[in-house]
Amino acid sequence: MSVVRKIVGSIGVIALLMATPVLAAKSKKAPKQPLPRPAPVFSWTGYYAGVNAGGVCTNAVANRGTFGTTFGLLDPMGFVDFGHRIPLLGQFPRFLGGACGFAGGGQFGYNLQSANWVWGVEGDIQGTTLNPDDNRAFPAVNIPSLGGFGFFGANTEQASQQLKWLATIRGRAGFLATPMLMIYGTGGLAFGQVKDTVSVTGIPTAFTGVTVASSNDDIRVGFAGGGGAELMVFGPWSAKVEYLYYHLTDDTVLLNFNSLPNGAGTFINYRFRNEGHIFRLGLNYKIGQ
Repeated sequence: MSVVRKIVGSIGVIALLMATPVLAAKSKKAPKQPLPRPAPVFSWTGYYAGVNAGGVCTNAVANRGTFGTTFGLLDPMGFVDFGHRIPLLGQFPRFLGGACGFAGGGQFGYNLQSANWVWGVEGDIQGTTLNPDDNRAFPAVNIPSLGGFGFFGANTEQASQQLKWLATIRGRAGFLATPMLMIYGTGGLAFGQVKDTVSVTGIPTAFTGVTVASSNDDIRVGFAGGGGAELMVFGPWSAKVEYLYYHLTDDTVLLNFNSLPNGAGTFINYRFRNEGHIFRLGLNYKIGQ
């Protein structure tokens, strides 16, 4: 009996020794794995600043308006014979038309995101090289049916419109096609410095080689509207493509012959239409992102 007890006790000791490592391993808790960080959620809300560059094209035209002339013994058809120069010779025509140039500058704005909608305001300013210039040359003509007053000397006529700079202050309303891509419309105030010029050389015929010119160089106000798309490309940087139509108030330039002897009271004016289209690319930096 004592032998059996010894055998059973020995077996118990051996079983305990064998189970100890297993129990110890189970008693150790597995180390906790750190939870993955949540992916950052991008927000369009905030201030931004950037640069832009592209092209500007104009629909500007200069339409002939009213005219007046004085009559004397030496010029019974008028100091400038508009009545025959315009319909018979095609002088003092409609000037300008389509032309394009470069535009580049910068912008600053603020966005406020609400779900998939983004609202904001943006101001921008850019210089341009837009300067369409229309020159016309008219040869000397003799019209016998007008008697001794039918000779018209050769002359040149010119009109130009220079858009020195253009700025806008616009609202923006956009929809997020994806969290990183916004499609938007925009519209608001536009203003810019425009120089409109008209000149003639060799009119009237007695003043061959003499140029009479007039220009207005001032800031004109109007509106601008369009749309575009803006994509977040990396970090706080976004790129955009944008179209804007702008229209500034019309401008009337008075070409006055008062500077010529006996020319007082002779004039003609041109009405310039100031409008165009801007196509540009832009790069924005979101401040504080």
